[in-house]
Amino acid sequence: MPANPLIKLRKIFKKNLELDLSRGKPAELKVNPTVLFEVCRFLKEDPKLEFTLLIDQTAIDHQDYLELFYYIYSFKLDKYIYVKAVLNPNNPIIDSVTAIWRGANWLERETYDMFGIVFDGHPNLKRILLTEEYGVYPLKKDFHLRERRFEGDFIESVEK
Repeated sequence: MPANPLIKLRKIFKKNLELDLSRGKPAELKVNPTVLFEVCRFLKEDPKLEFTLLIDQTAIDHQDYLELFYYIYSFKLDKYIYVKAVLNPNNPIIDSVTAIWRGANWLERETYDMFGIVFDGHPNLKRILLTEEYGVYPLKKDFHLRERRFEGDFIESVEK
């Protein structure tokens, strides 16, 4: 049985990633945010891997950290993989992968809009669902809808 081609990642990126190849689910890569761009480029460009399709990208707010997920697919291997990075919720900045997968453009904008994660190097990082004046990120745990009211196209804090 041939070795899993993802094992090569461990040798190249060493302590900057954890690889979970548990049976019965897509492989999971937990990546140091400083090497996310390089890992994603390797996954797409390595001729034995060719993860050419970015299916989805999102985040989860765990309060003490943000977890960013990329779900990608290799037609060559007929395999899916999750790539995730843990970010500081007080300064959530990570390199954009739009230079690798053009489809990341809108996905990163949506994640910025909902979680406030800044994608360094993004060609047009601005809000995609909410107005620039909105000022808060609705999918973060510190967003409290009960303290807000709707007025026209904007949501404003309720005077206490």
